[in-house]
Amino acid sequence: LNKYYYDHSAKKDERGASFSRWAGWGDHRHPIHFSGDADTGWAMLQFQVPFTATAGNVGCFFFWSHDIGGHMGGRNEESYTRWCQFGAMTAALRSHSTRDAKMDRRPWTYPKWAEDSMRKSFHLRSELFPYIYSSVAQSCRDMVPLTRPMYIDCPNDENAYQNPQQFMLGDHLLVAPITSPGEGERKIAKQVVWFPPGDDWYNWFTVLKYEGGTEQIIACDIDAFPLFVRGGAPIPTQPYTSRMTASSPSRIVVRMYGEKLKHPTTRYEDDGISMAYTRGKFESIENIPTETHRDSMRGPRFNRVFSKNESPSGFPFAPTIYFYGNEGLDHPAEWKLKQDGVVLASQTTGSTGKIAIPQFENVRRPDLHKPIELVAGAVSMPISILDRAFDVARQATATASSTESGYTAAGAIDGNASGYPRGKQFEWASAKETVGASIKLEWKDPQTIDTILLYDRPNTTDHVTGGVIKFDDGSTVDVGDLPNDGATPVELSFPAKTVRSLTFTVTKVSAQTQNAGISEIAAFHPATK
Repeated sequence: LNKYYYDHSAKKDERGASFSRWAGWGDHRHPIHFSGDADTGWAMLQFQVPFTATAGNVGCFFFWSHDIGGHMGGRNEESYTRWCQFGAMTAALRSHSTRDAKMDRRPWTYPKWAEDSMRKSFHLRSELFPYIYSSVAQSCRDMVPLTRPMYIDCPNDENAYQNPQQFMLGDHLLVAPITSPGEGERKIAKQVVWFPPGDDWYNWFTVLKYEGGTEQIIACDIDAFPLFVRGGAPIPTQPYTSRMTASSPSRIVVRMYGEKLKHPTTRYEDDGISMAYTRGKFESIENIPTETHRDSMRGPRFNRVFSKNESPSGFPFAPTIYFYGNEGLDHPAEWKLKQDGVVLASQTTGSTGKIAIPQFENVRRPDLHKPIELVAGAVSMPISILDRAFDVARQATATASSTESGYTAAGAIDGNASGYPRGKQFEWASAKETVGASIKLEWKDPQTIDTILLYDRPNTTDHVTGGVIKFDDGSTVDVGDLPNDGATPVELSFPAKTVRSLTFTVTKVSAQTQNAGISEIAAFHPATK
């Protein structure tokens, strides 16, 4: 029956899809599957974690989904919130329940603390989708489960068999969902996490480092959960979008944690709907460290790229790639862009004063819909800044004194220091304001910061030559001339202060300026090391 529905849904060269219970060996060819009518209790959520991780052991490699929140059993607001965190790190984040008004699964019908947390989970999944999609491509190619128990990656370590509360999502993300109720207003709960040896592991939310081969108790409030990144492994992400699969991303953000680049990563993309990928219609970009990492289980097959047809003729692919991490590269690595097995461009990155970014501009092929571009843009930051916690400006709400049509105040805190002509949405431009134009950042919770970066707009006509930042405690920091290249930031350092808002006001501009603004403002916590 599953095969019938799957084959029936495949029309006009489109991929098939069905939705059913697991039918046993061979049914991995007819996704999507689900784990049955779960209840809303904590015991069920705890059970679903190892149940999901081990599904691949019997052949369900790809799309093992759940009734996120539980199908029956009554309303459980905290449990549903933790279910969403778990679901965001699986093959399908699919909220569902029986027909019961009290179990409505729309997040905005829940208390604000739950709605805010669920929003973070859905946004995180959107941002991680390039990594998830690339990992699914690996699963289809090599039949390794997307979500897998620790012993698949560490078969010779006894600890890998003793920690069913955690699993790997792809090669480089370690997930240990919270499966018990928390305490206090922030509902703080704990989970034991075992970190596989051989690498350092970094908390996705806090950037704190944990040594491999250790076991730690990790406490998280309702807005976070134990999610860790393997050190030295580039993780391809994208800016949040509510329709994350509607089109190919125009910008890829590569986040890397650790002292050096040491693990191979392949970024995969295709059109997402047709069978053209089976005929070579896909793109792949491979990062190849000079010292490839292999272990006894996975072997060299996981270090290869596709043997042929690395990218499709006619498939548009124009991302901007940059590194976002907490330490610099001190290890030579070569990045390649391929099409049909032909290397169109490559660059070796090594130890430099800044994060190295591949610069492949306007590499043209007549059989592509548009030029292939891997452009550094303007987001290379000094290593001294990347040693800090993440840019907290991205957690703020931005409002401006005025905004020119097509531009947004939010574009100044999106982590992308670029703008027109690449994309107006990536920068803030005032509406015919010069001196006096301002942008305000406000946080829900107090933030302690000691460093701010400011990037001018990328066009060379509008140029801010002076300004002032005023904090809600009344203190100010003067801002000098912003380099008129849209690529080099002004770095402002000051004694750490705890604030809820700041306002940047333009006090001086060049004579030709018509729409003062900035492409990016970044704010950082004091160093955590």
